[in-house]
Amino acid sequence: MIRSRWFMAFPPEVERHFERDMGPARLRHFVVSGAISVLNYNFFLLVDWLLIPDVLDMAALLRLGLFTPLCCLTIWAGWRYRAFWLTLPSWSLEVVVALHGVIAALTVALLLNLSDSPLCYAYHAGYVIILVYGNVVQRLRFQWAVPFTLAIILVHAITLWRDDAYPPAVRVPMLVFVLSVAGYTLMTNRRLEHEERQRYLASLRAQALQEQLRSSHAQLEVAARTDPLTGAANRHGLEHHLAILRRRSWLAGESLAMLVLDVDHFKAFNDRYGHPAGDETLRWVVQVLREQVACLPGCTMAEPGALVARWGGEEFVVVVPGLDEQQALVFGEALVDEVRALAIRHERAPGTGCVTVSVGVAVWAASSLESLDDVMSRADAALYLAKRRGRCRAELGPSAEAVDSEASCGALRATPGGEPLSHGGHLAF
Repeated sequence: MIRSRWFMAFPPEVERHFERDMGPARLRHFVVSGAISVLNYNFFLLVDWLLIPDVLDMAALLRLGLFTPLCCLTIWAGWRYRAFWLTLPSWSLEVVVALHGVIAALTVALLLNLSDSPLCYAYHAGYVIILVYGNVVQRLRFQWAVPFTLAIILVHAITLWRDDAYPPAVRVPMLVFVLSVAGYTLMTNRRLEHEERQRYLASLRAQALQEQLRSSHAQLEVAARTDPLTGAANRHGLEHHLAILRRRSWLAGESLAMLVLDVDHFKAFNDRYGHPAGDETLRWVVQVLREQVACLPGCTMAEPGALVARWGGEEFVVVVPGLDEQQALVFGEALVDEVRALAIRHERAPGTGCVTVSVGVAVWAASSLESLDDVMSRADAALYLAKRRGRCRAELGPSAEAVDSEASCGALRATPGGEPLSHGGHLAF
């Protein structure tokens, strides 16, 4: 992903993200290391006293009266207005840091030019400290570290050859010494930036992997709660949805309507037209159910709102919050009418000649202590009643006491044709 072999940079879009993400930490590093460097710079007054005592007053003036106030002002502005600095191009900070290093080198050059001390030749080692400051301590970006280093070497070379009192035998070794340090600091600088960029790439890959894992987990969660044939929720999805919806309905004090649907004579439809046609019919039924739910005032298919679920085979459950018994029954009748309006031919459906559904309706009241399992039983009993009364209709479920009485007698719920209506289990609530 790195475009250049020497002057490292990502592709433009990644580079912008890199500078934006690293900007706050980089500004903080410049401020902290800059403050430490100012203290270290003034500590060199001791070196001035030992090597160039004849210009100690000028050294103190340059260090304490000029350079230190300039650095302190820059550091204060960088921290006080850090939000503003972060809006500037990334190279702005690099230029400011590099300029401070060049100014420090110029103060060294000026003191060397003014001093007549016989030990001033050793003072040229101060350029090494400046190179370390810019390339290793402040860690200028490599593309800025190179011109910074060349500027320091140029200042050093000019000072070296303009000083007539400088021992000729020491000039070349001193220049080689500074050049060697410059090369090593540049190598270190490039390695540090390369490692920083590699860490950033690794963090991007880790973030991308985490996002993929989260996305895959979410997709698996959806798949685990979705019927693959119709796209409706499956049993697991229904149970999860009801657990959330019941808490919300209880807290809001609103009712919860549960409608259980069964496609009439569906086995006969499959025997006559084949299972592919049966699957397509189930998908059409689910589409109608969703459209009708979406038409309810203030109703939404988003969690934890209304839900259409496939309970198994040709049986479906529709859960709608906020409907009372009469409204739920009217809605159930509308579902019956809309499915019949599809006019899907069913030659083996007595009396209608098309695909129809029977609907059982039950409503849970927020003030009730009844479990959702009991509500499901009442809706199931209402579905059985609709089947007994000729199918293609909606019926309101019996009271909870009647369902309990029927269960205690071990009544077998079956259609006149012997088709079992038991859903093979109840909701665990």
